[in-house]
Amino acid sequence: MIQIYRDFDDLAEWHYDNLTKHFRIDALLDAEITNNGSDIDNFLIFLKSNLKDILKGNPLVLEKKIMKKTNEILGDNYFTEKSPNLKVRGPKPRLNIQFTNKLNSIFNYDEFCDSFCNYNAYLLAEKLEINVCPYCNRNYISTLKPVKNKRKTLESGTRPTLDHYYLKSDFPYLALSFWNLIPSCYSCNSQLRGTKSFSAFNNIHPYLNSFENYLYFQTDIKDITEFIGNSNQIFSIDLNKSLKSTNNSFKLFKANNNNTVFKIKEIYNNNHKTEVREIIQKALIYNKSYSKSLFESYNDVFTDENDAKKMMLGNYVLAKDFEKRPLSKLTRDIADELGLI
Repeated sequence: MIQIYRDFDDLAEWHYDNLTKHFRIDALLDAEITNNGSDIDNFLIFLKSNLKDILKGNPLVLEKKIMKKTNEILGDNYFTEKSPNLKVRGPKPRLNIQFTNKLNSIFNYDEFCDSFCNYNAYLLAEKLEINVCPYCNRNYISTLKPVKNKRKTLESGTRPTLDHYYLKSDFPYLALSFWNLIPSCYSCNSQLRGTKSFSAFNNIHPYLNSFENYLYFQTDIKDITEFIGNSNQIFSIDLNKSLKSTNNSFKLFKANNNNTVFKIKEIYNNNHKTEVREIIQKALIYNKSYSKSLFESYNDVFTDENDAKKMMLGNYVLAKDFEKRPLSKLTRDIADELGLI
């Protein structure tokens, strides 16, 4: 789990401007308001009055202001309450699905995903320029807009899936909120996250924080010289608490929750020992001063010592650069453990 560094306030404003220009959310809310004094009507009036915060507000605003007031107006479980109809087989349908569907048509995520729409998910992903899934730091996520001619697609495109940090099914009025649309890989979004609930209190938000300083990749290797003459030596990859995390158990709690949801420890241990073996080989050949000597010897080739470390390890070593290449946090953490940096 890595953090993405951007000027998110400016990006949220840009997102809001485009939504208000190309979507009729305000007018659609107006069309539903009847001023009859009902809870539903009061909620629609609240949405219209706070539309800017809904579309561009950060998680603190969304949770402390928008969600809290929604619960006060409609009740805590309005959008999640299931039908008591015992005759229905399988999962019970949501009780207030009709109004939920109405909100889905107002905060129209399906329309936003349509590449023919003047402002859409492709344009948001392109603007964000996030190249690696922030949840797993394993998979590239690419954006390439489709080539179109009027209403015909000439060449298909690709984009990341957009994870709704606050589930669209539970918070339909947040379906188009900037801070609720996280570019991510299909595996993290659809297969691992699924319908698990997130909140800023319980989970890390990749625009705000990360595993850094709380959870670090480590091996159970006691002595790397055991790998000399036996490159197939068995080891495990773990995700352990940092000593720095003892001062903030709350953030460690959130990091562990994300680790559980996205199965980071298990996936890395099962799939990325080959990359760690390469770092072990480098640790047997190089030492901590090697990157410094590289930079000093070829300072016309490298911009700084971190650039030399990147070449030596084949990946980035600074947290702000982790989003540029998959497995960068793993690489940095293991290289640090083995004394390469």
